[in-house]
Amino acid sequence: MKQPLRVIALLGLLATWGLPALAAPVAMISDLRGNATLVESGRAKPATLLTYLEPGTTLRLEPGARLVLTYFAKASEITVTGPAEGTIRADTIALSRGDVPAVRSLDAGKAETARKFDGVQRDRLALATVQMRAGARPQIVIQGPRDIDVLGDTPTLAWQPIAGVTSYRVILRDHTGRSLFARDVPANTVATPALARGEAFQWSVEARLPSGQVLTSAAGFRVLDASRAMPIERLRPAAGASFSERLLFAARLEAEGLAHDAKREWIVLSAERPEDPTLKEWAER
Repeated sequence: MKQPLRVIALLGLLATWGLPALAAPVAMISDLRGNATLVESGRAKPATLLTYLEPGTTLRLEPGARLVLTYFAKASEITVTGPAEGTIRADTIALSRGDVPAVRSLDAGKAETARKFDGVQRDRLALATVQMRAGARPQIVIQGPRDIDVLGDTPTLAWQPIAGVTSYRVILRDHTGRSLFARDVPANTVATPALARGEAFQWSVEARLPSGQVLTSAAGFRVLDASRAMPIERLRPAAGASFSERLLFAARLEAEGLAHDAKREWIVLSAERPEDPTLKEWAER
């Protein structure tokens, strides 16, 4: 099953517009605490997570601010602390004010993730979600996985809880229709047993309302085959990894069309930075 909402980057447009090569972004903001400002073509705007930066952009950090840049060309991570001001270059930031930034090498795959995620953001398509309308017939709204690939072989099935319902009946079937499990659960989530990689599965959830009415919803998903899953799993951050590395992993999952897995990462990141509107948007979409 292919991800139906797979995004497509439009990077070739730059060439058709006749823009110079240096107009392409060279770095992404992968961590930010405090206030920072970007100045592009004389216009100032607040810096935010996941913003892409072109050479010549001026970056200003207020006192106490901390910002991490993931650079593509040299696969490096540069941390700048405020107060500071500098100009984005092709493979570094040239500071005119502030302390010398900290620089560390980065896994090439993570840097490539940052580069590719630009297209995901610009051509972003939110996963379709059925909304309840006032007066509409009650229904079970599946939160996922729904018509999508998943990375792990024990995905968690989830749906929106319904007021007054204390138990749900969940059935999981393989591509032949054979039942793998049928279970009554008290919550609105349940983890599956270990599933075969590269195979498609169907699942359904049933709820009985206090009125006696029975509601049912169904969805499908495919567990990613090992040849695709293993390279992605190798990029999974280790325990204690930096915020920047974990953000890049969430971006990698999005770039691979694994929105269900990515959302779990965005939710965790957003919980750590509840004041950040960009993370909140990704977590709630």
